[in-house]
Amino acid sequence: MKATELSWVDPTRILLYGFSRGAVYGAASVSRIPNMRAVVLHSGAYDLPRLYKETPTQWVRRALNPNGEENPPLFSILPEVSIWTAPTLILHGVDDSVIPINQAQLLNERLEAVKIPHRFVVFPGVGHRLPVDGVRDEVLSFLRQHVGSACARSNDS
Repeated sequence: MKATELSWVDPTRILLYGFSRGAVYGAASVSRIPNMRAVVLHSGAYDLPRLYKETPTQWVRRALNPNGEENPPLFSILPEVSIWTAPTLILHGVDDSVIPINQAQLLNERLEAVKIPHRFVVFPGVGHRLPVDGVRDEVLSFLRQHVGSACARSNDS
């Protein structure tokens, strides 16, 4: 069953939030989920062949290529960004030693090129795990702008 088929899900207000590996898979899902209202990608990678080629971090290389293939079958979501319809928030730390900031910059450049509404927020002086308060403020601001409130206001309060 798809999430949009659940009785308690409003299929016109689908949001996606992915952190790290979840941002990788989330970004790969954006063009496959109809009626997406907003996307938040936090410390993710978007061009895995380039990440694999350029990263010196051995555990990242092993995670991307566990069988040690000479040419591992890795994907880049950058070519399919042109069919995204949802506004996108990209969050990344300047000093991320897990996923280099150039991955977020590549996605930002692609979104700009195809004119998809987005915001790119860089957190100076932090790595892969971003400051909770800063992330919360950026996400809430972005969602208010593109989706509105998740809760109906009561006239009783």
